Order: sequence, then C-alpha cells, then structure tokens
Amino acid sequence: MVLENGELKRLAEERKIRADFLEAELAEFKKTSGAEKNSAGIIARVLSQSPIMPYDALLIFGGARTGLKAGMEALAYDSILLGEIDEVFNANSRIRLLSYPGRKTEAFLESSSLNIILEGMGGLNLKFSVPKTIDIKVGEKIVSNPPPSYLIGQVEEIRAKESEPLAEVLVKIPANLRYLRYVTLVNPP
Repeated sequence: MVLENGELKRLAEERKIRADFLEAELAEFKKTSGAEKNSAGIIARVLSQSPIMPYDALLIFGGARTGLKAGMEALAYDSILLGEIDEVFNANSRIRLLSYPGRKTEAFLESSSLNIILEGMGGLNLKFSVPKTIDIKVGEKIVSNPPPSYLIGQVEEIRAKESEPLAEVLVKIPANLRYLRYVTLVNPP
C-alpha cells in the first residue's frame, strides 16, 4: 500500500509537470498562431532555417491570410535587419536573408559616416569594399540605410592587399539564427 501511494504521488507530479508544460506551450501558440500584430510590427514564428532551407532563407508561419506581403522587412529581436519576405503563401512566407549570395543592400558604416553597399556571400556572410585609406576598425556597427536604422552587423575582418586599392571588409551578423524562434515583420520605409 505504501508503494502504491508513492507511485501515485510520482504519477501525480509527472502529470502536473506535463500540464504546466502544455499550458505554457498553449500560451505561446496563442501568442504566435499565424502571426500576431504588436506595436513594432507583425510577429511570426520561424519554422525552418539553414541548413534545411537552402540559400540563406527562413520559412515563417504567417502568410497572405495573416496580412504578410512580399517586401516586408524581417527583424530579429525587433532591432536586427535580417532580410525581407520574397515569397508569400497562404499560411507561410519565405524570407530571403541579406546574406543571400550576390544580394546587394545599401547600408551605413556608423562610426565612419560612410554609405556602403553590402554584398551577400551565402552562409550568413556579408562583405563590402572601401578604399584602403579609410580607417575602419573591427567591431564597427553597420546599420540599415535609409532610416529607420536597424542593426545589420559589425565589421569582423578587414582584408587589404598592398597591390589592391580597395580593402575587402567582412561583416558578422550579430544574432545566432540557429536559435531564432520569432521574427518581427515591418513595412519598409
């Protein structure tokens, strides 16, 4: 009888833990079922990303039925510009990241007050070129241009050859997309 009471208590504790977990999951689902509007934009859940989604893309839960449109900008943590929606389906949409190979994006190198053109290299990598005479430091922030200014990345490495007039600058995206669960979608300026 003592053993049965202990077993029943253990089962009751397991069920309580499971019920709490399911309650939290239900609350999260209600929050992001499809896409939820907030003051910053529309929040959508990330369904799939690299390596499952090829070519620097994200698949999100939210599409034409939830008011998403091609061209909307995708933000991580409401402040980091990732890319834009390039394809909208009924219930899902695809975001093409700024790092998509060959994609060009206008940006602004903050501390140098310099307009630049970022080029996607694939694999979440970006680069741009500037004359070697311009003083750029590792860690400098790169923001979107035109405003509002969202963070795009920071200078990770500067490659300058003596025989070349331009330096190639590699940019690091300041978010680990592997753990990204939600994006905020906003209309471009």
